[in-house]
Amino acid sequence: MKRLVYIFLLAFPLLVTSCLIEEKEVFDKTPAERMDAFLTEYKTLLESSENGWLFEYYPQKDQAYGGYNYILQFKDGYVTAWLELTDKEEKSTYKMTPDDGPVLSFDTYNANLHYFAEASPSQYQGLQGDYEYNILGKSEDGSEIYVKGRKSGNTLTMRKFTGEDPVAYFAACNEVYEAVAAAKYDMTLDNVPTLSCSLSNMTFTFTVETKPATELVPAEVAAYSVAYCYTDTGIRFYEPIEVNGVTYEGLTYQDGALVSEDGKIVIVKGKLVIEDLVGAYSFTAISLASGSKVSGSMVLELSDNPEKGNMMFTTMFDTPCTVSSIYANFDATAGTLTVETPQPYYLGSYLYAFAKGSSSTGARVDGPVVFTANVGELSFNDSNYCILDGAFDPQSGAYLGAFEFYYGFTAKRVGQ
Repeated sequence: MKRLVYIFLLAFPLLVTSCLIEEKEVFDKTPAERMDAFLTEYKTLLESSENGWLFEYYPQKDQAYGGYNYILQFKDGYVTAWLELTDKEEKSTYKMTPDDGPVLSFDTYNANLHYFAEASPSQYQGLQGDYEYNILGKSEDGSEIYVKGRKSGNTLTMRKFTGEDPVAYFAACNEVYEAVAAAKYDMTLDNVPTLSCSLSNMTFTFTVETKPATELVPAEVAAYSVAYCYTDTGIRFYEPIEVNGVTYEGLTYQDGALVSEDGKIVIVKGKLVIEDLVGAYSFTAISLASGSKVSGSMVLELSDNPEKGNMMFTTMFDTPCTVSSIYANFDATAGTLTVETPQPYYLGSYLYAFAKGSSSTGARVDGPVVFTANVGELSFNDSNYCILDGAFDPQSGAYLGAFEFYYGFTAKRVGQ
């Protein structure tokens, strides 16, 4: 026992000396110096990519608007940005700063880089996008840089852009978008049809039966949902999804279908029929007056008067339409539901009208409200607002003025 103690005592000074040497080697720079070295390393990496970086960008903390493509070129403290929504370049400064960790900041105004963050009279928070990002790290080969939006919290990836022309890349992405676009989709997983499938607002959702029903127990169902952005070959998910033990990062467009790398997921265009839209819906919209989100319910049925339209809303804003329903025409080929406006109807004892209004003036304008229709889904993202008018004379029907304006209207069938 004494021998062991003596050995330890003899070894202890060596251990202490070793620790002191190691500590000195690890902490031979101050935190500020280490941060400066980190920022210099990443600035050099950003500016080293000759063709820039493909930045797959997702605004809003829940990726509610889907993903969009940027091409960014960094040089001498400046960034030139292309955005697929504008197809034009904008140049401004950028900086790398230490602020609760290393931060990449687009610190001067750039119409493309601030596109999703810029407020407007109708959207006081913009689209809740970012222009400052915490730098999380990079891939081993330096071909990818990982950042996190300081406002949204979304983890995003910059990939070295291997193309030569940003506009040409966006055009290729748009070709995929147009080829894929449909009002209805049919999906198979391992050659078995799924219960539902939707590619809407750059969000991929589907449901599958995981256990069949019995006489006593209903079927078990698994639901999946992930935002995505278009690429020049298909779609890439915001984050990988795991289905039946297999991880998928995206789908490739080939021979008229979106297909997974292993061929187990296949999505083709389906044919939308009028019955796909019948049912009770929950909807959300944004009030122009307050900027707050409102929600409610509505019911869409087959029309009782084909001369006025082949469908009709019988309930709006949780209240049955008395005296008259709101009539609409469903076009299966176009995948649209059109309401001719203004169309007066009653909610209880009040006379309203479904109408359309100008996004710039806030006034009612002539013209139809056209919804994009998918299976059990309706959305209205026109440059003009969807309006609920409440100032019609019940006796003469004369228009007296706008009651309320809403925009960003989306509706999903209850239970879907």
